[in-house]
Amino acid sequence: KMPDNFEVIAHTATAPYAAIAHKEKPFYGIQFHAEVTHTTCGKAIFENFVDRICGCKRNWTMETFIDKEIARIRELVGPTSRVIGAISGGVDSSVAAKIMHEAIGGRFHAIMVDNGVLRMDEAKQVHDTLSTHLGVQLTVVDASDLFLSRLKDV
Repeated sequence: KMPDNFEVIAHTATAPYAAIAHKEKPFYGIQFHAEVTHTTCGKAIFENFVDRICGCKRNWTMETFIDKEIARIRELVGPTSRVIGAISGGVDSSVAAKIMHEAIGGRFHAIMVDNGVLRMDEAKQVHDTLSTHLGVQLTVVDASDLFLSRLKDV
C-alpha cells in the first residue's frame, strides 16, 4: 500500500513502486540498487539525488571522513575501554572493523560467526584479509553445525 500523500513517479514490470515522492514535501523513495555496476546510470542517479534533491555540498573527501571518524571513535571510546564488533564478511562491516582498529588498535576485537551458509571458504578469506593483511584482531566462531541443525526441518 502506498503511504499517505505519496505518489508513484517510476515503476517497472516487477516493481510497481520503484520510485515514490511525497506530494508536498521533498521526500523520495526508490526501490532498487543503484550502486551495483550493472545499473544503467547508477552513478548519475546518486549524483542527482545527493546534489540536486538533497542539496548536499561536495566539500569533503573520504580521507577527511576517515580522519574525523577515527577521532570521534577515540573520543567516544576513551583511552582504556574495549569494543567488540560483529563481522558479516561484507564490505561494510569489514571497513568498519578496519576503522575501529585504526582508532583504538588492540582494544577492538572483531567476531565473525560462520553459520554454515557462507560462500565456500568465505570465513577463512575474511579472517585472512582482516587479521593477516589489515591487522584486525578477529575471532571466527564456527557455529555451522548448530545453525544448520536448527534449520533441518525448516
